[in-house]
Amino acid sequence: MLLFYEDVTLLADWEGGDASWWQQNTLEQIRVTKYLHDKGFIHTGLNDPRNFAIQDNKLKMLNVTSSLHEYLQTHPNSNGETVKRDNFKSLRHLMRLRNQEKKALTGIDEAFFNLFDRDDLDYTDWVHKLITHPYGMNSRKYMLCFQRIHLADERRYLKENLATVTEGQQFDQYRNWIWTIQSKNVRHLKEALPKELGERKKEQYTDGDIKSLVRFLRNIAQHKHGEEADQLTFEQIAQYYDEITAEVEEIFPGLLTLLLEQVKVDSKYYWFFSF
Repeated sequence: MLLFYEDVTLLADWEGGDASWWQQNTLEQIRVTKYLHDKGFIHTGLNDPRNFAIQDNKLKMLNVTSSLHEYLQTHPNSNGETVKRDNFKSLRHLMRLRNQEKKALTGIDEAFFNLFDRDDLDYTDWVHKLITHPYGMNSRKYMLCFQRIHLADERRYLKENLATVTEGQQFDQYRNWIWTIQSKNVRHLKEALPKELGERKKEQYTDGDIKSLVRFLRNIAQHKHGEEADQLTFEQIAQYYDEITAEVEEIFPGLLTLLLEQVKVDSKYYWFFSF
């Protein structure tokens, strides 16, 4: 399969794009690579900038010439799944380098690029986790992810329920979450907590329970802000999401990344996390 474009600039000769541009185009190239694999093609040179071009300010893949079937015939000791994983890892090498040139990588960025090395994950789940990782999400999508996780658990879209998934020690740092919110300078999160310490609060949220924390964050994004949305401008809504996301990342760093790494979505419901 050959891809032809007119009026392009080779990536090897291009230094443009800000950090956000590279995030979005990195995710797009992951989706393109998955599409190629689904159609039976591979690309063994995704770490080479000469195999990409810029057209209409978008990153385009070039020189897709190999089918997986042909490659396996000429490399009989190769495994098809391993070849496809190696395609993604080659893409990671180039994209990580370009991302680093534009900004210092955050914890979410590092977790995203490290995810490419998770050969222990089922291949289909692994690709889905790459595509739906918080890397590259704006603040609104970041907060709505908590809603999707909560609803997926309620609707039994997960292979293992959320309460079981979050029993592991890796979630221990987030368990005393109500106390953490009360003791930190996080205005929006504090305002969202029930004001009374009586039975109503005990019924609604449970300190030490990660599933309860997810429900709390889901409610912030869906209910509390939704009630005020009609009275706010688009700019005020965007500012709200930016501020609440910053608070979550400040006192619960890496929580969403960990959740999305640990939950396993039934493949029939992958679409539910595509937004």
